[in-house]
Amino acid sequence: MKSLVKKSLEKLPPFDLGAEEAVLGAILLDNNALFVALECFHPTDFYRASHQRIIEAMLALNERGSAIDLLTLRDDLERQINPISGKSILEECGGAAYLMKLVDTVPTAANVAYHARIIKDLANKRHLLNAAIRIATSMYNNEPIEEALDILQSETQCLRSSVPLSWVRMKDGKPAGINDREFARFLESLGYCNTIYNKALLYVENANGIVTELEQVKFNICYEVKQRLKLIYETEAPSLWNLILKHKPYDHHVMTSLRAIPQEEFIRDSKDMCHLYFQNGIVTVTPETVFHTPFHAVKGYVWSEAITPNNYEGIHAGRPAYDPDEDRPAEFERFVKRIADEVVDGHEVRNKVVFEDGLARTCWHHFDPLNPKSIVIIDNNPSEFSDGRRGKGILLEGLRRIRSNGTPDGVVIREDGKSFGGQFKFQRVKANTKILIIDDVDEKTVSFDSFFSAITEGLVKEGKGMTRYAFTPETSPKLVFTTNHIFFGVDRSSADRMTILPLTEFFTHKDNRPVNVFGHRLFYDWDNAEWARFHDYFIRIIQDAMRRDPKDIPQTDLTTFNAARLTLEVSDVICNYLDQLADDQDYLQEQVQNDLEAYGITFKKRGEFRRTLETYARLRGRTLIKNKDGRYRKNSVDYVRFAATCQYSLSNSDDQDQSVF
Repeated sequence: MKSLVKKSLEKLPPFDLGAEEAVLGAILLDNNALFVALECFHPTDFYRASHQRIIEAMLALNERGSAIDLLTLRDDLERQINPISGKSILEECGGAAYLMKLVDTVPTAANVAYHARIIKDLANKRHLLNAAIRIATSMYNNEPIEEALDILQSETQCLRSSVPLSWVRMKDGKPAGINDREFARFLESLGYCNTIYNKALLYVENANGIVTELEQVKFNICYEVKQRLKLIYETEAPSLWNLILKHKPYDHHVMTSLRAIPQEEFIRDSKDMCHLYFQNGIVTVTPETVFHTPFHAVKGYVWSEAITPNNYEGIHAGRPAYDPDEDRPAEFERFVKRIADEVVDGHEVRNKVVFEDGLARTCWHHFDPLNPKSIVIIDNNPSEFSDGRRGKGILLEGLRRIRSNGTPDGVVIREDGKSFGGQFKFQRVKANTKILIIDDVDEKTVSFDSFFSAITEGLVKEGKGMTRYAFTPETSPKLVFTTNHIFFGVDRSSADRMTILPLTEFFTHKDNRPVNVFGHRLFYDWDNAEWARFHDYFIRIIQDAMRRDPKDIPQTDLTTFNAARLTLEVSDVICNYLDQLADDQDYLQEQVQNDLEAYGITFKKRGEFRRTLETYARLRGRTLIKNKDGRYRKNSVDYVRFAATCQYSLSNSDDQDQSVF
């Protein structure tokens, strides 16, 4: 045994200086050969130390954005001084003459990968030989056999492992340091990259076009990256893991050097196209057709949070799989009809089409000034007290099931409306958020006018320790409010940007709870056929919305809702009195106020009387005649007048009589 060890120590380890010179010469001929070579080996795989110093200088030039040629390489090596010998690295490498020799070594850079693989193979052999010598030495030193077995297992795992160690500088077989650029290249090999999305720098993971945003902890420290490296190296290479912890190579410089995903290459909806994301691919909906594309055939990138947990089982072309006219309607469609349509005092309130249009335009996410950016889901008889049980939660769950996987963050975010206030209202909004649900709102917490314009005109989400997102109108999320209370701040200017969906009382009755009507909880025990009906129902209503002219968006029948709201905003005494005033007849404003004062109604604030008249008229469905200044005046006298069907041309002059046209 001694003779074998002695023989191995007397022989030179395996190497090929010709292959090393060929690689260095190829890089000087064509700088792109550097990246081809580094795909096969690490600079420390060179046997000759001077060759390691030369390629490290080449890497340094590349990181600075400089060209790699004889002049730049010579100057860089000449500036580096060995503190021990006092000589320049250039001199220790053989001088400028040796660099010129490298260029003459190969006529072309075409074979650089072949020579690089030779270098890597010989380096692995040297690595294994060193391990064998260490094991033999430990045995002659009478060390425990377990230590030798640990060395053998550790070294063979490093050789056989598919995990590359090429971005680490090695010294005596142990990791000694980390090169920033090589570390970034290593992260890229694991699928990490960055992108500028909504004016924010994001670190993401890309797996075959499906992109996941990485959460960031502290300043530019990617927690997910660190945890993944821990799983890879903590057991296989503990010394390497300790080096990673020591160097902390997650700074801004390294992470931003990752290759970028162009923002314009993310798949987005357009005016004539809506995309729904399923486990088995993307379903693209157009006004005329539906087609399915597997993810491997998709050109572009998709946010992983956008993918629902179900497969699409419908027909992949032509029309949706389940046509309501030919097959049993989806349970979710029947649920929507229950919460939308009702009969009140013999009057049919048909809001199902409005509900469907609102849901469709919320899921179909594209920028159109005539496409409402918000939905208000509210009880049709709102009160001062919350009673619930209308079905708002099931409606929201439907949005989440079609547009996201239901995780707390992602494409659909659900916030508690009662705790939505504070300095930063949009902490959980992400770059890919499509729908922001603010659930259970009351007027003390959320004011529509205070921030809805920020959503439509460009939301900026920022806060301490958070990534700052600046949304454009095209990328800002759709907004969904749910409330049991009166929703204040709904004026004419905001009405064009939102749809009110008042829910009926159908499910508030004991025998009409969803579990009684359908025999089970919706979503939780559906078979593939019912999921297909659910998906195709949304596809159908999205197609209907696409075919409809935005100017012809259906309006909600607010008869019941406005009647309930009127009782909360205007007293019964005022309503009863104004109901008795005939249409198309003038009433002295002073007399009207005196009559109301006789019933104990006084108006102390300026303009309070006129605002009360306007609220009554809007909610009662009557037309209040007024000038541009908000009053109705003839011959310098103020009147109150309601119109039936006629419209009046109002002059700016106080004294001119009003004429009918």
